[in-house]
Amino acid sequence: MVDYDLPAISTDPLDPDVWGQDVTDAFGAFDAEVEAPRAVQALRSWRASLAGRWTSPTRIVCIGSSTTFGTGASVIDRRYVNRLGDLLHGRFNPPGIPGGAHVAGVDTGWTTTGTVGTAVIGLGLQSVTLAIGATMSRTFTLTTGVTILFEQGPGAGQFSVSIDGGAATTITPDTTGAANRHDGTWSSAVLTAGSHSLTITAIGACVISGVYAHNGDLAAGVQVYQSGRAGAVTSDFLGPSIPVRIAQLGAGLCPIMLGANEYATGVAPGAFGSNLTTLIGNIKAVAYPPPAILLPGTYPRLDVGATPAYPWRAYLEVMRELAANDPVNIAYADVSQHFPASNGADAWNLLDPDLVHPTDRGHAHIAEQVEQSLRSPRLAGMRVHTPAMIDPSGLSGLLARYDASAITGLANNDPVSTWTPVAGSETAALAQTGTNRPTYLTGRINGRPSVSFNAANSQHMDTGAWAASHAVPITIAAVARFDLNGVQPMNWWSGRTGVFVYAGSTPTVVQIGAGAAGELNSREPADLAWHVAVIVYNGASSTIHWDSRSFTTRGTTGTGVNAALPGLRLATNSGGTANYLTGEVADLSVIGRALTQTEISGVVAYLADRYALPAA
Repeated sequence: MVDYDLPAISTDPLDPDVWGQDVTDAFGAFDAEVEAPRAVQALRSWRASLAGRWTSPTRIVCIGSSTTFGTGASVIDRRYVNRLGDLLHGRFNPPGIPGGAHVAGVDTGWTTTGTVGTAVIGLGLQSVTLAIGATMSRTFTLTTGVTILFEQGPGAGQFSVSIDGGAATTITPDTTGAANRHDGTWSSAVLTAGSHSLTITAIGACVISGVYAHNGDLAAGVQVYQSGRAGAVTSDFLGPSIPVRIAQLGAGLCPIMLGANEYATGVAPGAFGSNLTTLIGNIKAVAYPPPAILLPGTYPRLDVGATPAYPWRAYLEVMRELAANDPVNIAYADVSQHFPASNGADAWNLLDPDLVHPTDRGHAHIAEQVEQSLRSPRLAGMRVHTPAMIDPSGLSGLLARYDASAITGLANNDPVSTWTPVAGSETAALAQTGTNRPTYLTGRINGRPSVSFNAANSQHMDTGAWAASHAVPITIAAVARFDLNGVQPMNWWSGRTGVFVYAGSTPTVVQIGAGAAGELNSREPADLAWHVAVIVYNGASSTIHWDSRSFTTRGTTGTGVNAALPGLRLATNSGGTANYLTGEVADLSVIGRALTQTEISGVVAYLADRYALPAA
């Protein structure tokens, strides 16, 4: 018996609502005023990683634009990232560990020789490129060791490291795998506390992202890394290099301070929200366990003028909503307190005269507000708004939508012979006969019915051949529950005899593929509850979305001739011969294109509302 799809099982603080008015942002208008719990434990990964600081480093990667980079600070030690490190070292480092600092390759204070440039890649999207024979050197004070961050992959060249003029150590990057891979790291031996000089010399052409200058914290304590780029907007950070570095560092927390440049250049809050969601998803997809995300809401740029394209509060509301929808993993913090509404009112000298960047005091103030938000993030009374709801039946490119509520003429526990689509260009019904028919169940979810499948009876349904075969990209959205207690792989849906996009589950993971089995595995198993699942089959941009939680996996599925849907089989493999499902389906839509992140959020919101699920 041929198994076309699933392979054999393997062993393998929110502040109160201060705006005083309803705000329409990227995702739609406010839809409800709710009083959220007042003592919700948030930033789970940060707290879990912090608990290990006694025996291993707890790492933070700060992502942002010019303020994160340090513009406005008189020296790098006074930028907000370094001040945040100082505060966290004082509060959390074990006794006897003062704590060091991250120095980017493009920070001031380096001396270079030879041909030296920069590449828009790695932390801060500003890594130093060294041609053969080029050098970069620096003296660090109060240092007990250094860790160098460098690029690996095909073409990455060797370099040597000399400390205090001593014998050079040759570092050989791993040249396998993907190019421009920012996961290379080398640490020196422990040095006597004091001033030490470092010289990096390119043996081959190489890329250096930066250095962490340790002060007792090589193997314990809190380390804070800077990944800011002046002038950057959120979309600039959507490449792979920063998530890969975050994964290599095993960061427990990523403060993401963005939006100000979108506000200044008129980027719509909707685009900002979509890009921010993608950035967070990219990090979660690569780094496991994923770090907690803190979204600091800063003051508005005062150089924009009285009539910006969109109000600053709309960008803040985007961040607030992301945190409200995932309060365990994402937190929003208002760090704008005391910043002036105009330069003339800047009594405490928090802003530079350019009306954009903080002064040394402003950087310190931001660091203190961020540090305070990490103490006990809470949800207070606030307005929570969901994305604008999108009915799948109205989506362009809809091939078929099957809604169990539209099945007529059946009573509870009757067998289902025909399930006709309520919308879409493909009008063929899902059908079955005899003992292979699934069961119609009433009142299963929010008073609505479902179609229930039992693997023991090989129950499944089949549309037969559609009018056309639809190649990827394809998106499938479902409201369903899947029994994962069985030992065999179970397909949720598939295509027809070897030409398919499929999703299924083993007792440990969710698997999807397009023309091939097991191409993309989820990081977490599904559970037995009802969920909204949205799966996008789109080559290297394929994704698995589980409600609006952090369970989002990104990766690659096929694009070959077999990566298509010539028809739909539900609850079995593409041959209709094995991997039968035990579970229920209430709603399933097949769309002949890749939905955007905004559309996915809207579909999730609609289906969550329709079926009373806590997904939006």
